[in-house]
Amino acid sequence: MTTTLVNRCIRSAAVHPAHLLSGTTAGLIAALVWNPLPIALFAVGSGIWLTHAATSLGYAKRLLQAEADARDDAARRTRKAHFDALALQLLQPPFSGWVKHGALPDYANRYRELELTGMRIAEAVVGRPELAYEWTLDLKLEVNRLLETYLALARARLSQLDLLCGGDVQTTPRAPGVEGRLAEADKEIARLRALADQEPAAAEIRRSHLEVLERRKVQLQTCAARDARLAAQMEALVDVFRFLLERVSGADVDSAGITEYLGGVLTQVQEAQRWAEVAPVAPEATPLRQPERAPMH
Repeated sequence: MTTTLVNRCIRSAAVHPAHLLSGTTAGLIAALVWNPLPIALFAVGSGIWLTHAATSLGYAKRLLQAEADARDDAARRTRKAHFDALALQLLQPPFSGWVKHGALPDYANRYRELELTGMRIAEAVVGRPELAYEWTLDLKLEVNRLLETYLALARARLSQLDLLCGGDVQTTPRAPGVEGRLAEADKEIARLRALADQEPAAAEIRRSHLEVLERRKVQLQTCAARDARLAAQMEALVDVFRFLLERVSGADVDSAGITEYLGGVLTQVQEAQRWAEVAPVAPEATPLRQPERAPMH
């Protein structure tokens, strides 16, 4: 066992309820009978107990398993809350229509499939003597992180799509995208430029609204780029789960290679999450229109 694990085992054994109760009981008895013998006996027994904890592989395995179970329970509760929020969001328009017509993946079902794959990965490494027990627990922890990352990316993408559609729930079953809104912005920009050329007196007002529309166009393009990157990252995560299942199910498992691979994957998805933070898109600009002029006779 590593020095770090030995120290963890000693600390765990020292604060074990039975060990603490024994020390308290020995102290009370010694005080009652005014005899240090109970404390001396406790000190001997405590030394034996802590030595056992520091040298027993069985104790270390139980400690690691208990810590892993606690982490798994906490991660499962967190993912359940995030999954429920995602599933509810997918039931709302326009997402429900997009999913129904195949314009948007059903991220709730895809997550369930990934969770099943994660369980198969965990089962595949159980009972393989060539794999370090600590490594199998670390692999399960990384799988939990990937599942949480998938949920975070899915919710971030829905937020991007909500910005792209501008709250317009009548876009179903048209595939989510920004092309139509960019085309509308280009058309409005061209119209305002033409009016500015035709009516020099109102050119300054036209230019102010042109600036608003051009800024909005850039924001829409940025939002669309974020959306495309999120979609690509989510597809890549599905491939990561397939790759892991294939690697741990094979005859020879390269634990060092898998650890290195997962490190690179987690770095990439964390960067994608930071890059894809939702930036609010400016509200639609409504250019002022000049009153219609009466025809000249």
